[in-house]
Amino acid sequence: MAETQKISVLGPKDTFSDLAAQKYLNSHPQIRAEISYQKTIRKVFEDLSCENSQTAVVPIENIFGGFIWMTLDGLYDFSVQIIEEFILPVQLSFLSKVRHSQVKNIFVNPAAERQCLNFIEKNCGDAKITHTDSNIDSFDRINENEFCAAIVPGHIYDENEKNYPFSVRDISDYPNNRTRFVVLRNEKYAEKKCSEKSNKTSIIVSDNDDSPGILKNIAVAFASREINMTSIISRPTKQTIGKYHFFINIDGSVKNNGVSEALAEIGKNYPVKFLGCYESVNE
Repeated sequence: MAETQKISVLGPKDTFSDLAAQKYLNSHPQIRAEISYQKTIRKVFEDLSCENSQTAVVPIENIFGGFIWMTLDGLYDFSVQIIEEFILPVQLSFLSKVRHSQVKNIFVNPAAERQCLNFIEKNCGDAKITHTDSNIDSFDRINENEFCAAIVPGHIYDENEKNYPFSVRDISDYPNNRTRFVVLRNEKYAEKKCSEKSNKTSIIVSDNDDSPGILKNIAVAFASREINMTSIISRPTKQTIGKYHFFINIDGSVKNNGVSEALAEIGKNYPVKFLGCYESVNE
């Protein structure tokens, strides 16, 4: 009998996060799930932490916009672990009933705006930008008056193109636009060991004592064991100016002795939060 669970995602229905959750479910046909839509990424983490849902799917990095800070902060603030990650193609489109020069207000999610700046500046440079909670919220508000436009996901464009004669398909600044999503579990229920398919490990390193050389020491711990550190990004602790946490992704599993040794070496000098050892699926 299929497993039944709730999956928490950034809503409403038809967001890219919703599509990502559907992709996850399609790759795990043994799971029967009800999707729970949340208003913000923070609410997704809270829902998972309170055990209202068993799994969550959140965006963590875009090929153009970089890392998503709301997700990074959630990974630090809540007791969750990454159990899987995958890439979702992301294409954005422009819906409008009037010529671009007549548009007075564009509804757009901030992340989507950053991915379409060239189009906006070239075609609607004088229009007011109104930020929304999600791409679907942008679409829901487009009819506030006839001079409004919205930036929406490609599948919403396909469903509504005929009603908006001055629309444009695929306006992202980069045609190869992709977003990386991670699948999360409450730490209480996450597997404590890596699966055979695990090929990536994520951690957070904190520097509570403001000690010199932290980045060098982290890099040396991995490089001396020929471990590839694929990314490192800092986020402020929100406690005092100049204090940061470091989010680190590496190739490899903690089943590998070198990875385990590197993490142990770093952990002797700095607090380390283990975020998970999991399978990374490129496409």
